[in-house]
Amino acid sequence: MGISNVSPMDISYEQSWGGRRSGDRRPRTPQEQINAAMGAVPSRVHKVSGSSEYSDDGKMCYSSETDGKSTQTNQPVDLIISNLDPTIDTKELRRLLTNMLKEYAMILSLNVITQADGTPIANIRVNSQQEAQFAISQLHRQKLGHKRIVISYSQNNSPDPEQLRAIVIALLQDVPDKCMPLFKFIELLESRYHCTVSVSEVNKLKDICKITDDLGSRIISLTQEVKASPPPNLSSTFVPYCTIHCPNGLQSRGWCE
Repeated sequence: MGISNVSPMDISYEQSWGGRRSGDRRPRTPQEQINAAMGAVPSRVHKVSGSSEYSDDGKMCYSSETDGKSTQTNQPVDLIISNLDPTIDTKELRRLLTNMLKEYAMILSLNVITQADGTPIANIRVNSQQEAQFAISQLHRQKLGHKRIVISYSQNNSPDPEQLRAIVIALLQDVPDKCMPLFKFIELLESRYHCTVSVSEVNKLKDICKITDDLGSRIISLTQEVKASPPPNLSSTFVPYCTIHCPNGLQSRGWCE
């Protein structure tokens, strides 16, 4: 009886496919043979757009996840870019922002508008949560013109008008001379109270604060009447510390932290 001419690769194939011989399916390509010899390493997948992908052999693939998580992360996400340089024309701002963003995300829409106080703001929609997060990580505080842009999620986490009044008073009463640079004030609102507030919203509170220009820098300060008033009572939702673990507040925290 002659010896069967069976290669180690055929044995590997039979073991991995339940004993079926190689003649039962199409001949394997050289790349598939290499993958089989290395333990059936899957082909790399290249994302091209949306939910479709291409593998190394040129075939289109689709995600098989059914838990809904993938669908959620692929939903469009809205972003806001503020602290834009008002000396730059709106059309030019749109062009510059488009060039900045397109390197990190697929832009579905981008609009630049001028707010009531004369400052421009951009509303952007990108393709997915992952792209939005990547764009924020790369572009937040990047310099555009004479200002460093602030890019954040557009979400409905702004406090109601009464809470905003209380937050503004509490924050400014905690700083020397009851005034501070406007950009630092916005940063503290976001980091300390985890809320997104536009300059136009703050500018409406003319009875408790005012925004002035001082040597090219915008300063926000309390009015004289409010400076002498007692600190307001904040809802536990917007207190910048846990009232259970810190019943006496953040006594060791500096005003700019």
